[in-house]
Amino acid sequence: MRSLSILVFLMLCNVAVSTFKLSNRKIAKEYREALKKFNTAPQNVPQFQKMNLPDTTIGPDKAARRSSYKNFKKYSELVNEINHDDTFSFTAEINKFSIESESDLNTHFGMNMSASFDDEMFENDTDFEFEPQDEAVEKRDAVELPESINWSYTMSEPEHQRKCGSCWAFSAISSVESAYYRATGLRKKFSYQELVDCVFEEKRWGNGCKGASINTGFLWVTRQKRLASREDYKYVAKDGECKKNTTLNSYINVGLKRLYRVPKTESALLQAVVEGVVSVGVKGGRSLLAYKSGIYYDRYLCRATAYPNHAVNLVGYGEEGGKKYWLIRNSWGKDWGEGGYYRMTRDHKNHCKIHETALRLDIQCYNRKQCEEQKKVNELKKQIETELV
Repeated sequence: MRSLSILVFLMLCNVAVSTFKLSNRKIAKEYREALKKFNTAPQNVPQFQKMNLPDTTIGPDKAARRSSYKNFKKYSELVNEINHDDTFSFTAEINKFSIESESDLNTHFGMNMSASFDDEMFENDTDFEFEPQDEAVEKRDAVELPESINWSYTMSEPEHQRKCGSCWAFSAISSVESAYYRATGLRKKFSYQELVDCVFEEKRWGNGCKGASINTGFLWVTRQKRLASREDYKYVAKDGECKKNTTLNSYINVGLKRLYRVPKTESALLQAVVEGVVSVGVKGGRSLLAYKSGIYYDRYLCRATAYPNHAVNLVGYGEEGGKKYWLIRNSWGKDWGEGGYYRMTRDHKNHCKIHETALRLDIQCYNRKQCEEQKKVNELKKQIETELV
């Protein structure tokens, strides 16, 4: 009889464990289904908040699951607010940032305003021209402005900086890639990690994943005059040891011909982006992380007292439905926003402080004859492709 009781007890325990596992799987399934629903219909966010699921994320740590759900709820409330408030001119969504804590969310930025435009940093470099603000204005007054422009075709597809404040490195490298393509006709993917590691060693320049000024990456390029490929020097989203003394097979000569600081006006920024991609600083926050599509405008985040904390690339501008916008390339992956890009209003003066910190560069082509020949070949290919379309 005792043996039978023990057997029954063990069977009941087994059933209880199985039920617990099924319950966890059910919660995980409901969470995934809820995410899909939000991505297609953000207005359904309040429905999920009424589902009374204290543990909605996958993982063995109950406290962590509850914390994730708390972050998710706060994020979903913001998404719901944005999509129902007419003062916001864009659509938000639940995305890969939705269960992150406030401290984790802050790691997706990383622009340090200190010494952002310290001219003395470039004083000893005589191999290229660094144009002060006033000189740059005079030379660009006569630039004819087209109705719209888009330099995204000169760049590789957007990648994700992950939980590392390396936006400054992504912005610099993306500008270099675009300028290199326009100078040579060759597409190259340069290493973000090289800047993160090697600039980190120069403490006065920056702090790697803890952030750096917007011109730090350009300063590294001017000093080294060569960059490693992204494949050879892979991005790992954390500070590492600089490989500058290691022989890399893919080092490519890259020299800055000219670097100039764009004046803090909308007209100057328009003129600058007509000539090429511009590295700029903007104010970033939760609403930008939640961006899905449309023309971004957030009067709360980008108020007059805001300051730039995120380095990106201005790749163009345009107009849609009577609303003027800047076209911006971000560093949060191609699955964020509009294929890794977002459009931000230029109807309002200096929205999100986009005028405050801006640099544009030209690349020096070392083998001029080869570069010119390759550029002609690329232009011919582009012409043929256009005619076929």
